[in-house]
Amino acid sequence: MAHLRLENVLSELPGVRKDGAAYLFSEELDVTLYASVGEETLQVSRASRIELGPEVVVVLTHKGERFYLPTDRFVALKTGSATKTSISTGFRA
Repeated sequence: MAHLRLENVLSELPGVRKDGAAYLFSEELDVTLYASVGEETLQVSRASRIELGPEVVVVLTHKGERFYLPTDRFVALKTGSATKTSISTGFRA
């Protein structure tokens, strides 16, 4: 995904706020980015902020992680709802 295309996709997503060269994601929006790193694909889950630079994109996650990636390495972006699901064993108290 080229830099310009990434910016176009981010500007059209609901729940995304632009702050200068950065895009901020609400807690309700689950954003996962995929970047090509050699022959592997890096998956960055639960992104909270993306800062677009001319050569480097900085991705921050809700877990406090920070990734620095070249702009031409992004291959996909996945969005969804970050709703919490309850897990039950089927037993009742």
